Amino acid sequence: MRLEQYTEAESVFEHVLSINIENLDALNGLGAVFANQGEIEKGMNYFDKALEIDSEYASALSNKAAAFRDLGKYDESIRIYDKVLEKDPQNQIAIEGKQKTIEKKLEESVSTIGEFSNIIKSIPWLFLITIIGAAASLIGAIKMFKPSWLSKKVIDTK
Repeated sequence: MRLEQYTEAESVFEHVLSINIENLDALNGLGAVFANQGEIEKGMNYFDKALEIDSEYASALSNKAAAFRDLGKYDESIRIYDKVLEKDPQNQIAIEGKQKTIEKKLEESVSTIGEFSNIIKSIPWLFLITIIGAAASLIGAIKMFKPSWLSKKVIDTK
């Protein structure tokens, strides 16, 4: 949507809410307008207002799940999609939204693993030097302070 369409939609939803503050479709629509423009937290507030009125309102739940996905909160997103699917296992929006969330979570996980792997590959010598240095420091500390338990002789009782 273009900015002027969002502005127009926002005006329409606000007008509806001025007539009926509890109109679920207007609350949800206004939330979607804000979330789609990148004002996710503001959009979430409207989804929550709709859900305070009807905690099982599938459209607001799905939009809230999508907003959580956009925030990178994949587990929360999946939890909400599952709530929608418990009530309506054939809800296509929830099915596709959950699938998209799982794909995004997997994609991010693979990316993170790849980045970590590249870092490890690029500095294995640093890791080895760190371990050798830590071991040498430990050996030096033991020799320097020679704890009393190291100097005790074991008495053979045979």
